[in-house]
Amino acid sequence: MMKPRHLLAVPCCMLINAAIVTLGPYSRVNALLDGRAPFEESPASSPDEAREVLSSIGSAGRALYMQYQAWDVLFILSTAIPLYLLLRFASERLFGRPAGIIALAATVPAVLDLAENIALWRLLASGGESRFWWQLSSAATPTKLVAFAAIALVIVVVWLGLGIRAIGRRTLPAATASTAAA
Repeated sequence: MMKPRHLLAVPCCMLINAAIVTLGPYSRVNALLDGRAPFEESPASSPDEAREVLSSIGSAGRALYMQYQAWDVLFILSTAIPLYLLLRFASERLFGRPAGIIALAATVPAVLDLAENIALWRLLASGGESRFWWQLSSAATPTKLVAFAAIALVIVVVWLGLGIRAIGRRTLPAATASTAAA
C-alpha cells in the first residue's frame, strides 16, 4: 500500500513541468507558428494544412519542433506520474489494495500522448507529406484530451469518495455515542 510520503512526488513533478515549459523550446515553437496553436493542442484539419504549416516553418523550424516533441516526452511522464500516484493512493484507501490496478487507467492519456508524439515526429520528418501520420496525430490529439479529462474526473470522484468516507468515520462514532447515552 502506498504511503502518504509517496505523494511528495506530485509537487516535485509539477516543478519539473514548470521547468520543462520554462527551459524548453515551447515559446520559440509558439512564436515560430505565428499564432497557430501547436499540433498537439489543435491538430491540422487536413494534410494540406499540415503541409502548409510545416513548409512555412522550414527545415530549421521542423527541427526545433522535433526538439519540442522530445521535451514533451518529459512533460508527459512528469504529468502521468502524479495522476497515477493520486489515483492509486486514493483508490487503495477507498477500495482496498487490489484496487490499485485502477490507477493504471491514469496512464491512458500518457500512452495516447506518446502515440501522438510519435505520429507528429513522423509527420515532421516527412515535411507533412504522410497522410497516415497526419491521420494518426489528428485522431490522437482529441482522444488524449478526452482521456485526460476523464482521468481528472475519476481522480476527483475517488478523492471525494475518500473524503466522504473519512468524514463519515469521524462523525459516526460521535453520533452512536450520543444515541446510546439517550
